[in-house]
Amino acid sequence: MKLLFGLLLAISLPLPLHLPLHLPLHLPLHLPLHLPLHPLHLTKTEVKFSAGLRQLEISTMIFSDDLETALKKRGAPVLFLGESREDTGSKRFIAAYIQEKLNIAVNGKPVKLVFFGKEKKDAATWCHFYAPEIKSCKTIGVKNTVLMDVHDDQHNNVTVTVNGQTLGMILNRDSPSDIATFK
Repeated sequence: MKLLFGLLLAISLPLPLHLPLHLPLHLPLHLPLHLPLHPLHLTKTEVKFSAGLRQLEISTMIFSDDLETALKKRGAPVLFLGESREDTGSKRFIAAYIQEKLNIAVNGKPVKLVFFGKEKKDAATWCHFYAPEIKSCKTIGVKNTVLMDVHDDQHNNVTVTVNGQTLGMILNRDSPSDIATFK
C-alpha cells in the first residue's frame, strides 16, 4: 500500500502537455526508470473538539506493518492486526504506545487520552481515543512522535478542528510538536 502511495505521489507531478489523453494516468511515464520508489512514512491524526460532548475526539491512522514494527521493538509479540488470529493483547499494546507517543494539551494543560477502539482498513489501523471534560478550546498543542522510533523520515500529519475551523500540522523528527490557536 505504501508503494501505491509512492506511485500516486509520483504521478501527481505535472505531466508533459503533449501526452495523448487516452494514456492510463496510473503509469509514471515522466519519471526516469532508474529512480527507486521510496515507501511513504506517514501517519494521519484527526483531533476534533466536540462542544456538545465537552471532549476531544482523536483518531489516528497508522500503516499496520509500521505499527507492528514499533510495537515489536517494545517487546510485543507479532499481533496479526485485523486478522482472525489477532493477539488478544493488541489493544493494550497499541493504547500504551500511542498514549506515550501522542501528547495533547488544551489551553496549555495536558489531557489524558482514553483509548476506546481500533479498526483495520486496508493496510492501515485506525486507533480511536477521546479526552473528556474539555470545556473550551483556545489552543490545542500536539506532540506526535508516533513511529519516529521506527523511521528517521517519519512525518505525522495532524488536523485539528474546533468550532468548524480546521488547522493542519505536519510534524517530523526535527519539529515533533506544534500549537493550533483558535478564535
